[in-house]
Amino acid sequence: MAKEQPQYTVSDIRKLEDKISELAMRWRGQPGKRDEIKKEYHNTIAVLYSLGWDDILDVDCELPDDDMPQDYKTRHPWIKSNRSGF
Repeated sequence: MAKEQPQYTVSDIRKLEDKISELAMRWRGQPGKRDEIKKEYHNTIAVLYSLGWDDILDVDCELPDDDMPQDYKTRHPWIKSNRSGF
């Protein structure tokens, strides 16, 4: 018998998006913890994708290109090249 999937609300998605923003801010402000924060950031993006999310993040919610999840870069390859300053 198939396991029933939990139901997620827009509010749940929004909380995860807010977490992404907070993690990006922490990554910039805590250089000594970047690896740990990056791992949590990548895991949070993966959870969002598993819920069907496929949005484009604001630039201030992103990590530098080399630190963004590969899945995000694959889904949105044109973003960095179309933003000034990158």
